[in-house]
Amino acid sequence: MCFHFVHVLYFQPFEVIATDQGKNPKTSSEPASVRIRVARNNRDPRFENEPYSKDITREFQNNGEILTVRATDADTKNPFNKITYSIIGDDTAPVYFNIDANSGRITLKSSVNGDDQTQYKVYVELLKMLCGISVSIV
Repeated sequence: MCFHFVHVLYFQPFEVIATDQGKNPKTSSEPASVRIRVARNNRDPRFENEPYSKDITREFQNNGEILTVRATDADTKNPFNKITYSIIGDDTAPVYFNIDANSGRITLKSSVNGDDQTQYKVYVELLKMLCGISVSIV
């Protein structure tokens, strides 16, 4: 699920009152209005170069880089252009694989040598977007 937000403009009328600090203070007032522009998350992030797939051997070293996923966000304002990555899922992939939240670098967290599984689906969450990655053991 992706969320779309738009710029919201508010016009709020008010009165500006100015008072001097003289011995006999004088006051003046003028109507005014202010426009409030609320910056929101306007654009969805997008994974680059999908689909991702990588073969590794059973002897692949822990903390070794498998691949790096990349995404971009066309929003120009921080924090709406900040991208963070995480591995999600209810299978064994989160046990064996790790991702750097800032760079998208996927590494082997734990050896797959003792596991009989020959393929893992690693799901990367990116601001409510999912990207499936297939890792095959050869």
